[in-house]
Amino acid sequence: MKKHIYFTILLITFLSVNDILGQNFPKAGSNYPNPELDKFVGNWIWINKSDTVWLKTKKENLKFSGNFTVDALIGHFKQLKGKTVVRDSFKTHNEKKQVRSTGFSAGMNQSGNKIGGSLSDYEANKFYKIELILGEDQKSLTFSILTPLEGARIGTSTNSSIPKKMIFIKVK
Repeated sequence: MKKHIYFTILLITFLSVNDILGQNFPKAGSNYPNPELDKFVGNWIWINKSDTVWLKTKKENLKFSGNFTVDALIGHFKQLKGKTVVRDSFKTHNEKKQVRSTGFSAGMNQSGNKIGGSLSDYEANKFYKIELILGEDQKSLTFSILTPLEGARIGTSTNSSIPKKMIFIKVK
């Protein structure tokens, strides 16, 4: 019986290691460009009664700890309630300050006009899985907060400080 248990544990360990080694990890110095992200880049606006959210997106080539780079979509928000600015991550991002501000990165798991990513909502101390869907005319962008990211929650609330779903219109 002990031999059977030992063999089973050994087999599971071997299969687990084999599965990990079988993955294609990016090689150091590799670059993974994604020209499809260009259609998501721009300035966007969402208006709902007295609430306004401006979204600015751009494509950046991000470097990861494995010494490889990947194109990603980066987004920053400016939110107003009436005429009062609730948040403005444009300013902190443009000044290149190392200040925590609400923003997102997306695009590493793209399927056509739909990309996924993660939102850092520092005002709510939460991190969320998000989805962006570009309209067929490429003039509208649906931004949806899907779920809190497990292991990245602070506190028990699952509420974001920004609306869970917004349909942005592209502005020139």
